[in-house]
Amino acid sequence: MPINFDTLKPNREFTEVAADALVGEIYALLPKATREQLAFGYVVTALGDGKYVVVRWIEIEEIARRAGIGSVRGLKLTELATMPAPTDPVPPGGYPKLADYTFKDLQRFLQPVEAVEQSTTTTQDARDLRDSHPGKRLVVLNGGQVSALLTVELLSGDTLSNDPFKRGGAVLSVNTNTSSAKPPADRTAGDEPGATVARAEAAVEPKPERVINYWINQLDDTGNSTPINDS
Repeated sequence: MPINFDTLKPNREFTEVAADALVGEIYALLPKATREQLAFGYVVTALGDGKYVVVRWIEIEEIARRAGIGSVRGLKLTELATMPAPTDPVPPGGYPKLADYTFKDLQRFLQPVEAVEQSTTTTQDARDLRDSHPGKRLVVLNGGQVSALLTVELLSGDTLSNDPFKRGGAVLSVNTNTSSAKPPADRTAGDEPGATVARAEAAVEPKPERVINYWINQLDDTGNSTPINDS
């Protein structure tokens, strides 16, 4: 009896990528209509042995936030799973529901995921296989092609921070009190972060020119000196 999708709801919010795709390349392929669509969407890649990597983008964001955006952009998903844990303290911020996960916990989400054919797998077998994975996820195939994921929702519900992969990888935080936030008086739209400082320095009243009075002793033919005032 095939998997009953009325019992186990299929998840089709995923993007398939090549096995050798790098994190930076994957980011460019992901839908970004909303912050939630990007963060909570899944990335799926075939490993070539009948298994897959299935990871939520928010999990990659958290790995990158702790290890450094620049250190993960050039890695494949399989390399993310084996990279050494950072020795620096966990930086503040990030997605609240991932705060209690260690770096190794996050990497366990990247463990290979089983794949099953919908038509030849029972609903109970699919549930058991899904729940045996650290991230509770399973790939469902239709004729050998990925048709759906079976997942368990564990993360939604908290406020997301801004996209940490934007603006060259700076980790951004959310201002929860935007109603009272005011830009600097001399800041205009489109300014770069250092523009306000540069303009403030330029606006400083210039110092008056310094005038120096000095005396020069001029020697005449007899060797006597004659003072000359120059200003």
